Amino acid sequence: MTFVDSRDPEAFRKAITPKTRAIYAETIGNPKLDVPDFEALAKIAHDAGLPLVVDNTVGVGLVAPIEHGVDIVVASATKYIGGHGTSIGGVIVDSGKFAWNNGKFPEFTDPDPSYHGLKFWDVFGNSPGWATSPSSSSCACSGCAISDRPSARSTRSSSSRARDAAAAPAPALGERA
Repeated sequence: MTFVDSRDPEAFRKAITPKTRAIYAETIGNPKLDVPDFEALAKIAHDAGLPLVVDNTVGVGLVAPIEHGVDIVVASATKYIGGHGTSIGGVIVDSGKFAWNNGKFPEFTDPDPSYHGLKFWDVFGNSPGWATSPSSSSCACSGCAISDRPSARSTRSSSSRARDAAAAPAPALGERA
């Protein structure tokens, strides 16, 4: 992991190496409260064949990162989406616009032995969103997490999260209503 000055998009470009898997930024940086130039970062990321991932936890309800070229939006469901602190959780939203089949992400394009040789890209392609139509990245993310690190969430936590997700406005998840 390499940290750069978030106010300088060229610093992101200079930090990219053959091992870089994504460019990551926060919608509203902590502790500086700075807002990066998402369009510039998206261009840099896409020119390098990388996804732009943005943590929109602080920007929930204020910023729609996907409208500015962001490929994946993550947010803490514990803070602003739930706001009650009764259980921890998070949200991952794939815009459905990134080409995961560009040769840099074999976990999406090569057969997955834990899923009987399933190729996530071939089966799911690049559909936007999580709840409406699963994308390769969202299926691989949730499917592999479940098979590799199974967990059992309490029924109370599941109920809280389901209620939070149903009540959350679309901007909380990175897109406009």
